[in-house]
Amino acid sequence: MHYFKVFVCLLFFNTLIGIQGVGANVLGSEEELVRLKEQAIYYLSKKQPDRAYETLKPAELVYAGDAQYNYLLGMAAIDSGHPEDASWAFERVVAVMPHHAGARMDMARAFFQLKDYPRAEKEFQLLQAMNPPESAQKAIAFYLAEIDRLSDRHPKWILTGSAYSAVGYSSNATGAPSEDNYIAAFAEMFSMTEDTVRQLYDVTDGEFEAADGFIDLGVSGVATYKRPGPWSFYAAPTLSRKTMFSKSDYSSLSLGAKLGGRWKEKKSDLNGYLQYSAIEQSGGSSISVQTAMIDYGYLLNSRSRLGGQVSWAGNSYQDSPSNNSQTTGISIYGSYIFGQYRPFVLQTQISVSSDEAINNRTDGDKDLLGVSVFGQYIFNQEHIFFGSVNFLESNYTLKRSLYNSPREDTQIAYGLGYLWQVNKAISVKTQINHTETTSNIALYDSAKQDASVRLSYSF
Repeated sequence: MHYFKVFVCLLFFNTLIGIQGVGANVLGSEEELVRLKEQAIYYLSKKQPDRAYETLKPAELVYAGDAQYNYLLGMAAIDSGHPEDASWAFERVVAVMPHHAGARMDMARAFFQLKDYPRAEKEFQLLQAMNPPESAQKAIAFYLAEIDRLSDRHPKWILTGSAYSAVGYSSNATGAPSEDNYIAAFAEMFSMTEDTVRQLYDVTDGEFEAADGFIDLGVSGVATYKRPGPWSFYAAPTLSRKTMFSKSDYSSLSLGAKLGGRWKEKKSDLNGYLQYSAIEQSGGSSISVQTAMIDYGYLLNSRSRLGGQVSWAGNSYQDSPSNNSQTTGISIYGSYIFGQYRPFVLQTQISVSSDEAINNRTDGDKDLLGVSVFGQYIFNQEHIFFGSVNFLESNYTLKRSLYNSPREDTQIAYGLGYLWQVNKAISVKTQINHTETTSNIALYDSAKQDASVRLSYSF
């Protein structure tokens, strides 16, 4: 029944051609135009809009002056998933036939699919004033109700969530120093050879760097309250469980919650939130983090964006309260998009922060400087290749009696990954990371490699 109106409208066109000269200003041959239209009508009657679109689209610049051609192209485009092409084709029809209800109806549908709700609403309201048949009135009423629901005229709740599972491997699952670093540190502190330290101290039973595999399961959700205008507010809980294969004491349970608000208007975007995170290891140790963040971004143009962040975080360690601290930081970032159909996105960030010890930490306070570069290449909206390089320098303020200078750490981390967006709900991500820390105190030198595969489901 949907395609029957094609033939009705064609009869209407044929009647008006002689009166208005609709098809008079055609650049190509009349014979070719007739052939293309007949072929498109055949495909549309067989419910093959894709083939009709492929037939008509290449000749659009040649025959765009013919109203019948434009109407057929619009029909084929909107039913084959090309609403933007459909809107242009129907606009050309309406320009010469403003009372053509079928073209105006489909043009309104195209605007709706493009989420151009103001223009769609205007066209549907014009159709209402034309006193259409009852079936058309019901369709128009449905679309106007949907536009009212989807527009920002009324407060609304938006609920989303995701669940994931991951399997991975870490070369330093314990996060502890290696035995060699431990012995080297003692040798440096007491001016001994490493062989002497091995003879005097029993280090074989200590907890050192150890490789292990893991399984990670998690779920998260976001409840957003969208008000009319630029403001929205959200709450986002998270829960995850990481299970180590052999180092069971380092398995952990993580719980988090975030409350925030967002203001977005034209090119500006302001986001602020409070977050609480708690991580409890099976071995008994735990850490809790309270975070406050304000982020502002400004869209310079369709390809580039600049922004900045101000943050505060408080860290509490149950088993080692001497490490408790609070960190205040500021950062600036920028991003740029290269290309169009297969874009490459590049983002850089520079941050400075101060970590203040609360309970007389042995190394005192520390200043941090961080630089990160992140890039991703998007192929056909389904395949994303990404990589990152991060640099972090930490300088402590106190000098231990056993060392000649305060502790200074430099950390470099880089990673590569691939994400396959299987469909709107399911994605698969594989990632490899390497982190290397060098310090003027040998005990804190370390290297770590992680690899994981993650399956996510969004709902």
